[in-house]
Amino acid sequence: MKKRVTIILVLTIAMTTFITFIVGVTSDRSHSGNSQDSILPTETTYSVIHTSADGGDETHPSTKSADWEHKAIGGASFSNAFNISAGHGHLKLIMKNNSIHPVKVTLTHLGNTDKIYFEKTIAAHDTLIWTNFEEGYPQGMRGGNYVLQWIGGEHAVNGEVSGKLASSIHDF
Repeated sequence: MKKRVTIILVLTIAMTTFITFIVGVTSDRSHSGNSQDSILPTETTYSVIHTSADGGDETHPSTKSADWEHKAIGGASFSNAFNISAGHGHLKLIMKNNSIHPVKVTLTHLGNTDKIYFEKTIAAHDTLIWTNFEEGYPQGMRGGNYVLQWIGGEHAVNGEVSGKLASSIHDF
């Protein structure tokens, strides 16, 4: 009985710690009041028109998530959190380092595997563009919560990221 209570207590503490971490990561950002500064993008549905081989137009329904932007300004490390809904796994990130020092960025899927999709260094005043289908993930990203970690080493992080999610690579 004591073992069962101990296990439940440990799991409760672990879950509380995880939720506190996610809330802390998302609340560290300064809020500018700009609707593009939201954490989770909103979805819009529209139609994509493709021209077929015979010259006629084909209309395909498509669901694409809105673009979003995050700031990464703070101490030696900073995290940006976002969510990818199931079926919207194609991702494009544009990461800009506004610092006079290089910064390391790491994209991790939070969950059972904590899969790291990339770990790259962005030079001072440089930009990195990353798309899943050009970087070895042509089938898309897993649905779920993600964190983009910025690490400046001994220097403060000063960057920004723009993201775009889509259900198809043709939506970019």
